[in-house]
Formats: sequence, structure tokens, C-alpha cells
Amino acid sequence: MICGSARIHGRIIGRLISEGEVRIGTSQTCACHITASIIVIEKGSSPVFLYPLETERLVVFGRLTGIVHCKGVVHVQRGGSLEAKVYARSVTVDKGGILVGSCRVAKDPPEEPFRSHFDWPLGLVAAH
Repeated sequence: MICGSARIHGRIIGRLISEGEVRIGTSQTCACHITASIIVIEKGSSPVFLYPLETERLVVFGRLTGIVHCKGVVHVQRGGSLEAKVYARSVTVDKGGILVGSCRVAKDPPEEPFRSHFDWPLGLVAAH
């Protein structure tokens, strides 16, 4: 799916490309590869993403588990939690925020974004 912006409050499977902001308010496990200018993990949500999130800016108010490839700033707000393998240009964790996992901060993006350890093609993923 290609869109200008999106709000996710349930399970999403497949591929989402957004030119604008994607707000995630779900606590589901999602087999979705998201590419967006800005991704916001809303307070009270705790999504688990099986495929990488690619963005220019990530803001975490809730709890995110997955892989993050960010060309700009990853910002974990107070009360937010990021359990992930993170590649970013900059990472900020506010007092009361949590970052657990590996973090690679560099000016230039890697040749390949981080890949999930889940190897199956997106076309073979099904919802239950």
C-alpha cells in the first residue's frame, strides 16, 4: 500500500510506504515492512514488527520491538521503550525512556538496512 499518511490500530501485514507520518497505536505482532518519513509509536501501544521499519524520524511514546533503520533521529520519550536493533544518524532517550538492544549511530546509512531474522517472503505471511 502506498499512502500520504496512515494510522494503524490493528494488525498489518505486507508492505506500507508513506510519504508522510505513520502513527502506530496497536499492540499486535505485525508482519509488515514500513517505509515512512515519520513513524510515531503512540503511548499505550506495544507493537512487535517482524520486518524493518525504515524512516527519517522515529518517535517512541509506547513500546516498540523490532528493527529500525532511521536516516535521522530516533527519539524515545519519557515512558517509551525501544527494544530493537537500531541503525540511526542520532538517538535520544529522554529521562524515563528505555532503549534495549543494539544501536549503531553513523552519519551515512548502511548499504543494506537491517534484515529481520524472519526469512520468509512477505507474500507467504498470513494472518490468523
